[in-house]
Amino acid sequence: QVGNAKSHEWIHVPSSVDTVHVCGDCRLMTRMEDDATLTQLCTAWVNLSLGGEKVQEAFFILQELTEKFSESSVLLNGMAVAQMQLGKFEEAEKLLLRALNKNSSDVATLQNLVVVGQHTRKAPEVLQRYINTLARSAPKCSLIQRKEQMEALFDRCASAADLKA
Repeated sequence: QVGNAKSHEWIHVPSSVDTVHVCGDCRLMTRMEDDATLTQLCTAWVNLSLGGEKVQEAFFILQELTEKFSESSVLLNGMAVAQMQLGKFEEAEKLLLRALNKNSSDVATLQNLVVVGQHTRKAPEVLQRYINTLARSAPKCSLIQRKEQMEALFDRCASAADLKA
């Protein structure tokens, strides 16, 4: 996951490995076979993780891969993450809705739709629909677990405030 420094929101990047290790592996892969699909995909994920000016490059790599192989939830999510990092939340939402049409219970897509929905000020009912689908699809995902922890904390605080009143 990549933190967005501006909003402190979390964006799901499909890689949970050490970025420094992957950067070295990716450089080695690039020297061996620059145009290989796996090399391009690795480069895109690393660029998304690095952020900054590399994000646009990651978007173009992922876009080329969708043109070459067809759209997949993984590639569409990667492109959406790039758009989110660039502050283009409406464009990210369009990509995520296409990914949702391909797989209506994809965890990364649903998590990213929640983040995009918060930035685009979607109606609470829309966000709740994504959260409910996510909870059914992946009740152990970090977003759902954090939400439940925050709700429990709020309930304890509210209960303590009622006792003092």
